Amino acid sequence: MAPPSTASLPQSGSIVSRWEMGESSGSRADSVGGLTLTDNNTVGSASGQFGVLAADLESGNSEYFSRSNGTAYDSPTKTVSGWIKLESLASTLGYSAGIISCVNGSNNGFELRLNSINNKIDFFLGGGANLISSTTVPSTGTWYFVTVAMNTTDCEIYINGVSEATDTSWASMTAGASTIYVGTSTVTSRYFDGLLQDVIVWDVKLSDSEVTDLYNAYFATPFIPTFTIY
Repeated sequence: MAPPSTASLPQSGSIVSRWEMGESSGSRADSVGGLTLTDNNTVGSASGQFGVLAADLESGNSEYFSRSNGTAYDSPTKTVSGWIKLESLASTLGYSAGIISCVNGSNNGFELRLNSINNKIDFFLGGGANLISSTTVPSTGTWYFVTVAMNTTDCEIYINGVSEATDTSWASMTAGASTIYVGTSTVTSRYFDGLLQDVIVWDVKLSDSEVTDLYNAYFATPFIPTFTIY
């Protein structure tokens, strides 16, 4: 079973980038926005969640992806999602490990990461403004679907399609981020250790029902026509 088609995803016309991470090595293609991720330090691959490959990042080798033109993600209204499977907890690594980040200065850009203190999943704006965390503490060896949806006033974090926290006093993100990082923080010594698959960025805030639909899209049974022979 492959990941769902872009056209079948909620608000598909507002997707800015989609990196399915199905390549065995090297750069990872953006199937929507054309912003191919550069491979830093030879990121490998492993079996993914859906019968195709996922990127397998090793923190000990300082592996991550990057791409200039992070300003494509400067909109203060957005949704970020992706599948993660940890090989190491952030507390074991000894730092808060970045999953996807695009930060440059006060309130510029955003960062989705694993918190080294409590091993939860965090999302915050550049300069440390506002912070929202999951209630789920992810374990190693298990796939989780992480989604964060935000606008200029509120932000919500979901695990496996279920809302876990909402901040209704959210500060508006400002423009100015210059580089997107996947598999590390903008402090590029804080490397993710594990598998990443199908990282997607929208420039709209998906609703609760749309996030549920998004998660369910990965498990939809394809229609197989039947024929009656007379």
